[in-house]
Amino acid sequence: MSNVYDHWERLVGAVIRREELWRMFHDQSPSVSSIPSDCSLDSEVLDVPFDFSSPRSSSSYQQLPPSAVENLQKKEKSAEEEEVSGLVFVQGFSPVFDLDDLLRSTAQFLGEGTFGSAYNAAMDNGITVVLKRLNAVNISEKKFRRQMEVIGNVRHENVCALKAYYFSKDEKLLVYDHYSNGSVSALLHGNIGKKQISLDWKSRLRIAVGAARGIAYIHTQVGQNLVHGNIKASNIFLNAYGYGCVSEVGLATLVSSAWTRHSQSSGYYAPEVTESKKLSQASDIYSFGVLLLELLTGKPSMLSEGNDKAIQLVSWVASIAPADWTAEVFDIELLMYQNIEKEMVKVLQIALICVESVPEHRPKMSEVSRRLDDIIAPHEGRGVV
Repeated sequence: MSNVYDHWERLVGAVIRREELWRMFHDQSPSVSSIPSDCSLDSEVLDVPFDFSSPRSSSSYQQLPPSAVENLQKKEKSAEEEEVSGLVFVQGFSPVFDLDDLLRSTAQFLGEGTFGSAYNAAMDNGITVVLKRLNAVNISEKKFRRQMEVIGNVRHENVCALKAYYFSKDEKLLVYDHYSNGSVSALLHGNIGKKQISLDWKSRLRIAVGAARGIAYIHTQVGQNLVHGNIKASNIFLNAYGYGCVSEVGLATLVSSAWTRHSQSSGYYAPEVTESKKLSQASDIYSFGVLLLELLTGKPSMLSEGNDKAIQLVSWVASIAPADWTAEVFDIELLMYQNIEKEMVKVLQIALICVESVPEHRPKMSEVSRRLDDIIAPHEGRGVV
């Protein structure tokens, strides 16, 4: 799949228009979900046998009865008008672009996540945002908009804010700020198994502290009942000061069928989640503990043992005796820094409490955040910031 798409409008609109064509030629109209999931957006889906760039003048329409042509054109015009006017900005964010700007932007494919595909969308006005296209979302418009209001009200310097969203039968789009430093997963592990940049101990502490603050704040929302549900290194980004920022707040409860398919193999989900399929703030804390282990070890949440076998990072760390932590557990790149071993041990102890198998034995996120603040305070010179 090409990483750059110069005609974003065709990317998003092709699926909808293709379904319209099916309706014209077949007795039963297949849903968008019936299109194979492995379709390449820049080839198979876009390589349709009709010219969509100018529907009124397309010679393909001449093969249809006049009434069918008129009907299809009306539907496409209605869909286009809905798309242009359908982008909803969260309260507090100015509508400095519209859906038409977004769809005409140059988009760089970032990857396929638990809930859908993510793209960097660079618009002609110089604004770059992250666009999330949700997959397998079977939800009413009313419920979707209500959930977006909840997510949109989560405002904190260590939480990636939802700026805008779009809802239609076939497309659910979310717009977030763009973070130029990329995700923690990319920084730690890179795209080809190598680190892209070296993260020193202070940088990793800031990532941990920022993410902890963000999650602690999330847990105070909606009567202290809001759950993130999908905390992992690829959902943590770095702000301008190098502190971790948490993204994809609240999507796990919106797309509950998606995360259950990934829970067994991701290494981030707590044992009770894989058994009961129920998320909680305690399971968020477990996932954060796995993130801390990644920052300490430099290893991913699932380790390969060969012969297509894998072991969870939590299990691997637990198998190593405390006396061997320094030599076996900590990332070798961290060992070159002096006078940080005690701090690493303290963070490791916090991580191990977070990944306790019994949910009730895990600390609250506010307590985890406070303990990490105490560790980073000497590095900041003027105390916790």
